[in-house]
Amino acid sequence: MKQLLIISLFSQLLLTSCDDKSSKSQDNSTSKSPSDSFVVPELCTDSPDAVVKSYWVLKDWERDHVEDNLRENFHISKSLKSYFSAKRKIASGPYGEAVVKEENFLDNLQNEPGREIKTIMERDIIEVKSESETRAVVHAKIKNITPIPHDFKMEEYAQKSRDYGCDVQYITEKTNGQWQLTQALYRMDSESSWSKHWENSQKNDGPHSSDFSSTYGEF
Repeated sequence: MKQLLIISLFSQLLLTSCDDKSSKSQDNSTSKSPSDSFVVPELCTDSPDAVVKSYWVLKDWERDHVEDNLRENFHISKSLKSYFSAKRKIASGPYGEAVVKEENFLDNLQNEPGREIKTIMERDIIEVKSESETRAVVHAKIKNITPIPHDFKMEEYAQKSRDYGCDVQYITEKTNGQWQLTQALYRMDSESSWSKHWENSQKNDGPHSSDFSSTYGEF
């Protein structure tokens, strides 16, 4: 639910112009309230590496601003409260707990305190390989370098994941003189196969068999 709200808001923002910021995110120690400027960062599409860096800038900006804006402006309407009231009438046990948790999250979204842990990502471009005049692959390494409290014990699998980070191949293509990000392939260790970050859903070209057989999301 939270991701859907963020995506819905974020898709309405118009992103233009240029910015050649550093590839490494830094923690902003100055706290900003949601009522502060909601200006989307300027972006750059002049080169394959520039468009990847712009993507990283947006990722950090989204984390720092979009959720705060939702907290400030979102509230549960009377009709939505009636909806949850109806759900509670037919809910008990684990499902009932899930319904209460969902309602409380939405009801308190605007008052939810900021995250105590500020995520810091280290992103480095390793290589830019041009495949043609209009296509290039940007190889990058991404690591979560958020400081670990001295009294916090990392689980073994999580520590290995932190140490290795993530290998990413950003596919960029040039259209009308501007470079755009079209896909990203990633792997979490050197032995894994590459996976697509964004999978296209089925084309909207009419009914599919799954329309009459799938029960996904219905239980």
